[in-house]
Amino acid sequence: MSFADIHDQDDTQGYEIAEYPKYLSPSSFKMWRRCKTEFYLKRMSPIKRKIARRPQGIAAAVGNGFDSFIKTILLEHTTGEAHDAYEFLGKSISNKEYLQEASHAGKRLASIYIQTAYESLLLEKPHSFDLEILEDFEGIPIRGFVDLLVGDKEVLDWKTRGYGGAPKSPTPGWCKKWKGGVLQNVVHKRHKDPLETLNEDWALQVAMYAFALGHEPGDHLTTGIDELSMRNVAHPDEITLDSVCVTQIRTYISPSFQHELAADLHNAWRDITRGEFGYCTPAKNVCYRFRQLCEASGHCEAFKRFQPIILGGRSPKTRDKGGYSVSDLKRMLGEIGG
Repeated sequence: MSFADIHDQDDTQGYEIAEYPKYLSPSSFKMWRRCKTEFYLKRMSPIKRKIARRPQGIAAAVGNGFDSFIKTILLEHTTGEAHDAYEFLGKSISNKEYLQEASHAGKRLASIYIQTAYESLLLEKPHSFDLEILEDFEGIPIRGFVDLLVGDKEVLDWKTRGYGGAPKSPTPGWCKKWKGGVLQNVVHKRHKDPLETLNEDWALQVAMYAFALGHEPGDHLTTGIDELSMRNVAHPDEITLDSVCVTQIRTYISPSFQHELAADLHNAWRDITRGEFGYCTPAKNVCYRFRQLCEASGHCEAFKRFQPIILGGRSPKTRDKGGYSVSDLKRMLGEIGG
């Protein structure tokens, strides 16, 4: 049996529905696209509450920290309203273990942002910070949290990348870049490219929010991303003007991408509400992502059946975590194939 044979197997499993989702968010929709069985097990199955969720990582917690401080500053600057950033952070961070570090790092990142892209953002007249939405789009309830709006419901989003991990270079397509705290007199060669060609996940997120806010798919849709990319930063004190590059992307999402996304959303919501999940097609890039197994893998019959093939070829150092060496894989494939 080869890896390709996985997709020829009838691996449907009994789909007993315990609860139907009340909405789609960008993250849940991406899960549906990635693996419908994972979506079912985590969102709709009788055992969904038994599946242990991976705790929030430090990088995401630091992103929450930055959001809390910069939104507090913007609210006071633009509306005169005083808010407590620590209260915001306490509500948004899910892993309290990282609360202190995320607070320290977030405050330093906000300071970097104020020294670089903040004045440029103010010229766009931002408003409606941290807007929670739960709105109907053509019969599909969409939920999410919008970082901020500018102008007439144009969605902007902040991204922080690289804390506690591999150094991150700025995402291509920026029109402004601050390096060492200094605005560079150059634009990226792809600054006129649509967002979906720069980062498809970001385009999906922004477009879904725009749909929920009343945007008509196919109409002109502009958006922006302000990104803080860190290099060799594993501690809040290492966040400096030299270790953080700040960039702004100001671009559009193409009509064709919008129409395709709208059609996919309709198809997904139709199948979800009907309880139709099709065939499970396990694959290494689906079941083993970011060096971690899918949280639902222990309850997925297709994964358990094809685990040796899905995780084959991992180094001997990871064999104790469920991986297999090449020799192990060949032996097991021989046994499976008879």
